[in-house]
Amino acid sequence: MEISAKGASGSVHFDGQFVTIKHEGFNAAMSTGRSDKRIPLSQISAVQWRPGTRLTNGYISFTIPGSTEVKSRSRKGHKDAFFDENSMMIRHKHTAEMQQVRDAIDEAIIARETGTTAPAASGADEVARLATLHQQGVLTDEEFAAAKARALGL
Repeated sequence: MEISAKGASGSVHFDGQFVTIKHEGFNAAMSTGRSDKRIPLSQISAVQWRPGTRLTNGYISFTIPGSTEVKSRSRKGHKDAFFDENSMMIRHKHTAEMQQVRDAIDEAIIARETGTTAPAASGADEVARLATLHQQGVLTDEEFAAAKARALGL
């Protein structure tokens, strides 16, 4: 199952095995630089999450053992995440979309840790999830139609 979400300075993609953080655009150029970072799921030990609000951006940050992680200081988490290559800032309008990416990654980490596999979503379950995203305005009509066809194997 592949899932993606937009962020303030790029996007985050999860294909079940790798998390790819694509830093692009002006915000990326001013912070981490334009780049792609591909992280194997097996290397992610934690996911830090702060949802975006109407007043402030949120962020998603991935902890990788052995890397030099920026420890978020009190009330400085947003600034730290802005400059961390293992993080993506999130605007309020993309919070629901990124929440689904985070949930998928969390489920995969739990499945890895417990030695179980996450139950595969049926085509109907996937279409219902996509319909919710479409109603929330996360997916356009064209994106919804294409994703629905993929979920149903058409």
